[in-house]
Amino acid sequence: MSLPTPGGRVVSAVIWLALALFGASACTTLDEIDCASADGYLVGFDDGTAGYGANRVKSYQDACAAADAEADLEAWQAGYEDGLVHFCTPAAGITEGSKGRVRPDVCPADLEAGFQAGFRLGREIYDINQAMQDIEREIRAQQARLSGGVLADTLKNDARARLRNLESEYDRLARELRLLELRADRLSRQ
Repeated sequence: MSLPTPGGRVVSAVIWLALALFGASACTTLDEIDCASADGYLVGFDDGTAGYGANRVKSYQDACAAADAEADLEAWQAGYEDGLVHFCTPAAGITEGSKGRVRPDVCPADLEAGFQAGFRLGREIYDINQAMQDIEREIRAQQARLSGGVLADTLKNDARARLRNLESEYDRLARELRLLELRADRLSRQ
């Protein structure tokens, strides 16, 4: 896959990815030194691939003003729009949702459906992971109660039954999580 540059040259997607990753470390937080030499297109591309809103351009403008340099807003906008194409994918939606993030409202209409489908699936994965963590904590608490040795036999039986129920629920959630991960893998390949 190849992508056009602002000057019309074609560059492979691998090179763009490398530039974006380098740009993420070099340009995400512009300071006075960076802005004078920063490529507005790459700054915008980096902001788009990170899923920032269009208001992120204000940070670029402010950094450039502080450095007494002029922000190249046209280049930033072109880079930003190209970056959103890489962000607004089902795979990125899965990543964002599975981290429990709030769904950003940055995707163009033609890319929104795919991103949204991925985000919903990622959010389901996140929710199940959270539920499993809660169960793990409760399992540890029940095991601690049982190992304490001061519980009456009736309470020990109740704690053991509760522990079995928790383990059963954990196993059910683990199976559901695996199915969601398989769906996510298929969706991210589209």
